[in-house]
Amino acid sequence: MPDLDPRRDGDTGAPADSRAAPGELVRPSSRPSYPPPVHEPGTAADDPGVIALAAALAEDPMVVSRTLRAFVRDGRLTGIPARDRKRRIVLRWLRDTAFPDAGPWPEPEVSMRIALVHPDVSALRRYLVDGGLLVREAGVYRRGTD
Repeated sequence: MPDLDPRRDGDTGAPADSRAAPGELVRPSSRPSYPPPVHEPGTAADDPGVIALAAALAEDPMVVSRTLRAFVRDGRLTGIPARDRKRRIVLRWLRDTAFPDAGPWPEPEVSMRIALVHPDVSALRRYLVDGGLLVREAGVYRRGTD
């Protein structure tokens, strides 16, 4: 039987008169319990691209999905993550999106492809090279070996 208290709202602990008339019993709301479920079918974590990216990074698909949802809008980066774990996910997504083939690409083309996704071209190019996702040799870039 639900907890009924005429003085308190069982959901928020606020005085009952804030949601009900004086003397009226207040039932706890039927809101979902917290924490919410980790994964529900039909979410972005079921996306084959997210699953493949998660497998390549040995990450949980929900972590990859949440990170991409936080930093990617309409195919463009909204920011560069400060945390290394999230940055690796975003950089791998960027490499797979902007450089799907093996290359080679001259530096101006690499800059143009990155600029289509985010305005800080030099930082992203440096992160991609430092992370081994792209290899630079004499001003020509190729995909890294992963």
